[in-house]
Amino acid sequence: QLNTPYVFGSAGPDGRNQTDLLIGSDCADLAVYARRRAGFKAEYTSSYGIDQQAREVKGPAREGDVLHFPSMRHVAILFEDREPKGVVTEDDLILHTCWAPPTVQRIGDTTCVAPPYRVLRFPSAR
Repeated sequence: QLNTPYVFGSAGPDGRNQTDLLIGSDCADLAVYARRRAGFKAEYTSSYGIDQQAREVKGPAREGDVLHFPSMRHVAILFEDREPKGVVTEDDLILHTCWAPPTVQRIGDTTCVAPPYRVLRFPSAR
């Protein structure tokens, strides 16, 4: 999805999602697309519905988790968990798309996220 445009609500022709067609994605579609590319089942949804597939975890955050920022209507994938490990900080890197093509960005360098956040994790079953 890198270098594809941001497309809000990326439903596509004939029931195919624009994300699968490599046309573009929004933040939730990018997270679901990553899951699908890893060989897991996942349905495209919005940032409000992603918690129907990925469940909130109370333990330490880990790379690959979905970070949900409800106040910003945004989700991102924890790409690199920097020190302190397991704790989401502004120095951690996220993979996300926010009105621009997907990018890896330091949390502290984007205006698309704000506390509070929730850590969501997809189930491990395929």
